[in-house]
Amino acid sequence: DACVALHGTLDAKSRALVARLHAAAARHALVRLEVSRLASVEAAGAGLLHEAFSAVLDAGSGVLLTGHDNLLRLLRACLDGQPGERHCWDLLLLVHRLAGDQASFERDALQATLATDRPAPEWEPLLVPQPPPASAGSERRAQPRYSGREAFALTCRMTGAHDPQLD
Repeated sequence: DACVALHGTLDAKSRALVARLHAAAARHALVRLEVSRLASVEAAGAGLLHEAFSAVLDAGSGVLLTGHDNLLRLLRACLDGQPGERHCWDLLLLVHRLAGDQASFERDALQATLATDRPAPEWEPLLVPQPPPASAGSERRAQPRYSGREAFALTCRMTGAHDPQLD
């Protein structure tokens, strides 16, 4: 998977940062997006990021947010100054969906409906690729998985570098 970090202010000038998310998603099934270093969010930047998330998810890629609590806090701060700002509400609700937080989604969907005079969106869980499990080398057990006496033999004949068994 790939990692993209957003920092500073998320605003209309953040197109290059958001384009990195698109580029990473074109090459990887799962993109980790680090948002803990964002300092502020403006409505135009929220709209850009929401569009990017939507495009990535529609293409079948996944987004794993790191630091989403910071992004939620910044979106709420943006909404304190502009309570009817649809871009911020749309991104806030999408972040709740990415986090799998249905209770917060439903609470904020009601607030968004009151603030924007739009119909309340309904909760839909996102089906996105998940990160691979931790490697077997990091597994810790009280007893070894296999005893020293267990053994097995594999027999086969490989015919070269293009053998289907190597794919």
